[in-house]
Amino acid sequence: MHIQPFQAYYPDMGLISSADHFFGTVKDKFNDYLDSGYYQALDQKGLYVCTIERPERTHTGMVACVDMKEYFEGRIKRHEKHWQPRSKNGFNNY
Repeated sequence: MHIQPFQAYYPDMGLISSADHFFGTVKDKFNDYLDSGYYQALDQKGLYVCTIERPERTHTGMVACVDMKEYFEGRIKRHEKHWQPRSKNGFNNY
């Protein structure tokens, strides 16, 4: 698997009146939010380590850019069983 740094964006929380609404709709409205200035780009591309802490377990992983072809060829371990492609080839909106 070939990983690459990517340009990350983060939400400008000063523009968001309801975090529950914003994060509940971002999956379908990301491009609209990005075009409207709700997201700001970090200064440079990078690879990121993410830790999610829950009472029963801590999960740590890396966030990076990969070629979707490697995912569909099975070279990347699938860990989210609920993920479904948005089109036949899985590339729309990604």
